[in-house]
Amino acid sequence: MFSQCSDNQNTSVESETAVVVANSITLTTDQIKQLGIKTQSVKTDTISTTITLTGNLICPTSSQTMITYPISVQVEKIWVEPGQLVRAGQIIASVSDLAIVQLQEDYWNTKSELQWAESEWNRQQKLKQENATSEKSWIESKVKWEQTQSKLNAQSERLKLIGIAPGSRMEIQSTVNIKAPNSGQLTELNIAQGQRIQPGESICRILNLNRMWAEIALFDNQNAQSILGNNAEVEDAAHNKAIGKIIQVDGQVSPMDHAIHAWIEIQNPNKNWKPGQAITAHVAAESIKAIQIPKSAVVNFENKDYVFQVKNGNNFMLIEIQKVHEDGNTIWINAPLVDTSIITEGSYYALQAMKNQGD
Repeated sequence: MFSQCSDNQNTSVESETAVVVANSITLTTDQIKQLGIKTQSVKTDTISTTITLTGNLICPTSSQTMITYPISVQVEKIWVEPGQLVRAGQIIASVSDLAIVQLQEDYWNTKSELQWAESEWNRQQKLKQENATSEKSWIESKVKWEQTQSKLNAQSERLKLIGIAPGSRMEIQSTVNIKAPNSGQLTELNIAQGQRIQPGESICRILNLNRMWAEIALFDNQNAQSILGNNAEVEDAAHNKAIGKIIQVDGQVSPMDHAIHAWIEIQNPNKNWKPGQAITAHVAAESIKAIQIPKSAVVNFENKDYVFQVKNGNNFMLIEIQKVHEDGNTIWINAPLVDTSIITEGSYYALQAMKNQGD
């Protein structure tokens, strides 16, 4: 059965024998006019193919902040809720423990010791200049001063780690506010009021949603590495779109879904997008050269596609083609057609005439 690919020509011709069509036909000028045959020269075009993949939005680990606390404390009050947008410096929770008081006490005691050690060190320096002290006493006072200064610096850093900035006044507090180090969306709030938090235990996470990736799955191993660095368009179910680029392709097949995973870094993601949301990605694949022709030029026979090449004058030859890409009424093909013309309108009628000639 022969059928034309054009939407406005749905006629078909059946033959009762296996081979009924010669590969060429010669028409008169009147026949060409009567059948409405038109021709045009073929041209080669470069096209970028696109593959459509599915996946999910993720927040890369570099855009996630896990909040912890360095010592064991008890939660006094929680100031935020899961999913809430927080700003840098906003209070997450208030905590307390005797260890907080002890660390401050140690700091102020050491600071007093340093004042005495510094005073003694200055006194020993003056006595040494006057040869009124021993070398041993001078060295001991220097070592004591240096050790106490080092101890105070270490205790100052410990206070900073628990959220207390050492001041010039001797003030001791029993409660500390844990604050957000950066802005973002709060998630995985793992604490409750009255709960005891252990050192390093996750309190919550803060996600920077201004930087998002899309994780996609490829089930064709041949395409995996070829898309690295290519542009992509990410689209959600509501057709909100953003552009991005393939920045990473996994080097092995995932044992979970037997696919190769790739990651798209999205530029200016939609403000309503959330990690885990399903997306579709249109990824630019390789650029190829192909012959561009109108869809009306193609006829089909036994699941093979053909066009009529103009040979000499009114002689036309049937040439098999391979479709590469299709967009609306335009088709890109591979075929042995160079510096020649083809029938672009009336190709079905030429095929009909060829069949009749064969009969």
